[in-house]
Amino acid sequence: MNISYLSVLTPLQITSSYSVAQEWAEVMFGQLSWIMPLSVALSTFGAINSTVLTAGRSIFAAGREGYLPNVLSFINIHWFTPFPAILLNCMMGLCMIFAGNSISNLIDFFSFTAWIFYGLAMLSLIVMRWTKKDAVRPFKVWIILPIFVFLISCYFVVTPVIDNPAIEYLYVLSFMMVGVVMYLLFVFTEKFQFNLGGMNTFLQKLFNIVPPTTSNL
Repeated sequence: MNISYLSVLTPLQITSSYSVAQEWAEVMFGQLSWIMPLSVALSTFGAINSTVLTAGRSIFAAGREGYLPNVLSFINIHWFTPFPAILLNCMMGLCMIFAGNSISNLIDFFSFTAWIFYGLAMLSLIVMRWTKKDAVRPFKVWIILPIFVFLISCYFVVTPVIDNPAIEYLYVLSFMMVGVVMYLLFVFTEKFQFNLGGMNTFLQKLFNIVPPTTSNL
């Protein structure tokens, strides 16, 4: 796709365009350029469908391991989906949209945060490749790949801060550090567990959810 952009558009068109894809579609398709935003919209809905389920499963796993209230690990008795986890993810997304100035800012900060964790995951893989050489690995990747992804992650994390050093990036890092401190104090030391007590029963009746150990899965 990038090659097609560079082949059809001039450097000035690319740098000055708000939407390079739409600019490309107008040159290639003329009056049928509306196909491009329609295709993007359909692709977005497909991506959201998988992202919602993936993010919900992450919260579900965190609740099951005790990092979050255990009610978030419950599943719906009819759909067999982690309904509380998906609902929490949707609520957080709405709060971020209403609190932010624009959807572009939300995308920028989400990408910034995501690439930090991508880089940390690759760094962990590289470190464990040397510190746990004898560990059983059913699936093993060529070491060059995680090194390459780690370098790309560093680029995507550092470049936005240098290009636009907004204070919001500091907020993102501060929020992440609060999570690290909370984990060390309450989860890693195993001195505190998230349990809502009687609230669990109310939520179970409200959403028709049960712990996964009592389901038919």
